[in-house]
Amino acid sequence: MLYRIGTSYATLTALDALDTALLQPDYEFEDYAEEINLGDTGRRGVGLPVARWVFALLDDMDQRDQLKAFCPGLSAEIYITTQRNDGEFIDYQAIMHWPRKEKHFTEQNPADLIIEFTGLVEIGSGS
Repeated sequence: MLYRIGTSYATLTALDALDTALLQPDYEFEDYAEEINLGDTGRRGVGLPVARWVFALLDDMDQRDQLKAFCPGLSAEIYITTQRNDGEFIDYQAIMHWPRKEKHFTEQNPADLIIEFTGLVEIGSGS
């Protein structure tokens, strides 16, 4: 299965099939947005899932711009297919957040680009 992104469910496109192809990212997935401490020393997860795509050592400005086109401001509503911690790929409606403190990178000085997706609402299993 592949990671996909689109401005609508119908336009979900595999990252390696975009006009400027991207490699599959490393990912982080959290089942809940926050944890709260309970009086019995336990914890409870609250809020919708959060995902992060980590593009390690990105050095191609065209690839960065391809991702930025989905989120021209600091955030945008988009659709993604991403992997959960159980290994299953799921389609989600989400809010894409562009890094506030984006690292400058060049071919000679690659840097990680971490894109965060919050408010994940499941809309189907990745297909």
